[in-house]
Amino acid sequence: MEIINKITFSQSLVALAITSVLSGCGGGGSDDFESNKGDLISGCPTNLTCDYLSVAKDYDNPQQGNVNIFYGVHKARVPSERLGILVFNFGGPGGSAVSGASYMVSQWLPSTILDRFDVIGMDPRGSGQSAFAKELTACAVANDCTQVNRDFAHYMGSNSVVKDLDSLREALGEEKLNFLGYSYGTRLGSLYANMFPQNVRAIVLDSPMPPKSNNYIDLRIDNAKGYDAVADYRLITPERKKRLEAVANDIYVNGVYVDKYGSSLSVDKGRILLSKLSSRDPSKEFSDMKSSLFSFLDNDYLNNLLGDLSISNGNSPTDDDYRSSAMFQTVVCTDERVPVESNEVANYQNSYQQASAIYGPMNYQDTASMCVDWPGERDSIEHVEHVERMDQVLSGQKILVIGGKYDPATPYIWAEQMKQSFGTLAVTTTVTNRVDHGFSYSGIDCVDSQTTAYLLDPTQTLSDKSCLGTYSSSFNFFNPEYPAKTHPAKTVSGF
Repeated sequence: MEIINKITFSQSLVALAITSVLSGCGGGGSDDFESNKGDLISGCPTNLTCDYLSVAKDYDNPQQGNVNIFYGVHKARVPSERLGILVFNFGGPGGSAVSGASYMVSQWLPSTILDRFDVIGMDPRGSGQSAFAKELTACAVANDCTQVNRDFAHYMGSNSVVKDLDSLREALGEEKLNFLGYSYGTRLGSLYANMFPQNVRAIVLDSPMPPKSNNYIDLRIDNAKGYDAVADYRLITPERKKRLEAVANDIYVNGVYVDKYGSSLSVDKGRILLSKLSSRDPSKEFSDMKSSLFSFLDNDYLNNLLGDLSISNGNSPTDDDYRSSAMFQTVVCTDERVPVESNEVANYQNSYQQASAIYGPMNYQDTASMCVDWPGERDSIEHVEHVERMDQVLSGQKILVIGGKYDPATPYIWAEQMKQSFGTLAVTTTVTNRVDHGFSYSGIDCVDSQTTAYLLDPTQTLSDKSCLGTYSSSFNFFNPEYPAKTHPAKTVSGF
């Protein structure tokens, strides 16, 4: 997993009226109010009102006490037309949501949504100002989270976060939940629909994870397929694809590729090439090397390409980047249904290779062992497949699934699987010509109009829709009060 540079924003201190003192407990993820009061004040964006929600540390064993979950709310601007709460999650697992919700309010959401919904971000356990974030940060910076995972990983899995979402809904006095999840957030949204179908009003699953997976290896094999689809799309001709497969094989087998002029493509440079080839359109990493890459693949001339593969130092990782990476591993490994033992890992090597001759071997080397010998107790997630039960409980509303045909982070096959899992309950929107990730409320009118129509009335008849991934010419990317920011779903590392 790569560490993606984070966007930052300035936060002013705000005065908050605290109406209650939350009950305390010990043993990690402290629920003590006084110790968290400073975080509550300093961690709240100026356009939200924030508070802590006290929830069970372990929903199966509530006698273990409570922990604090941090959340922020932007109230509906037209109370007389209010439709309820709209909770956001921007992916990861590892990303916080309160700051992201602030960005959405200030920059991305249309007036119709801001007028009619309380927009909410809830920092999942292990992130932002919520329980276990401090423990994860400390161990991640020290580069040893073994003991923290042994002690607390069981409380940070997706099942607990989904139950926190429902606890938040209940605490706010809402009968139903509206939820928009990006990437890993779609795991939370689909699990919520599966676990609490009676409490669903509307759920948007943007750039879905698969509704059924057994372990991290399953996810990364599918990722290799997604990268391969992007390579197909960008290389244009099958001849270039076959040529790159041969080059990749030389590098994997011999550690180097040498062109007919004697120039060499090393393993490190090869990794940079593959990263740029599967990069998202807005980064321009692929477009900047497209000409030299095609020249190499068409003419076996490396020299110009090597210049385009220079390593950028970028920004040094922050403590929060380390925490995010640690949380990614903690949650993904805790969620596993069928863990892979160390003596079984090699059995999956061919599956990676079959998924992509270009990306498979690299993905295998980088990811196959991440959850092996996991020290923590698992809290396995269920497959989302009980469509009949959800169909009986839901009151005519649908589930909106948004997928990118060439999404390099969550491959399109996962959007197709999510649609199949929800059956007749699913309405899909597909972005057809853009290599990107996280599409709703990012300035693509075709996607945004469908999403807004669905959220306003999830029971109306909406048809499946295909959208070109082009930004609206009228979209305002700059707000003088809140300078334009990168969409929060596009800055989270992981899924």
